Amino acid sequence: MEAREIDNTTSDSGADVLGTAVNHLERQLERGSLFTHTAIGENTLRLGEVESFTYGLIDALISKGVVSSEEVSEAATSVRQQLAGNGEMTGVGVAIRIDKPEAAEREPARVDCASRLHICHAACCKLDFALSTSEIEE
Repeated sequence: MEAREIDNTTSDSGADVLGTAVNHLERQLERGSLFTHTAIGENTLRLGEVESFTYGLIDALISKGVVSSEEVSEAATSVRQQLAGNGEMTGVGVAIRIDKPEAAEREPARVDCASRLHICHAACCKLDFALSTSEIEE
C-alpha cells in the first residue's frame, strides 16, 4: 500500500483525516492479529491431533512388543537431527522470499490498494505466501 502523507493541522478536517487514518491502521492491526491468532490456533489443534495419534500408535506398538521404548527414542532422536539438519524444524517463523537476480530487473507491478480496498477488503494481505524484503518494506 502506498504511504500517504497526513496533514497534521489543527483544523477540524485535518483532525478528521488523522482520525480516519489512525482508525484505518487500527483495523489493519486488529485484522493482522486476528489472522495470526487464528493461524496459530489452527496449527495448535492440528498438532494436538498428530500428537495424540502418534503417542497412541507408539503405546500400542510398545505394548504388543513390536518395538521397544529405546528403539522409539533412538528413532525420534535421529528424525529430530535430520529435520534440524535440513532446516525443517517446525515453529512459528517468518518466510522471506529470495528472488533470482533477473526478477530484480523487472519493474514491480504497482497496485493502487487504497482505491481497491473497498472492493477486495485486503484479500491479498490475507494470503499465506512469502514476500520479498522490498515488498515488506512497501
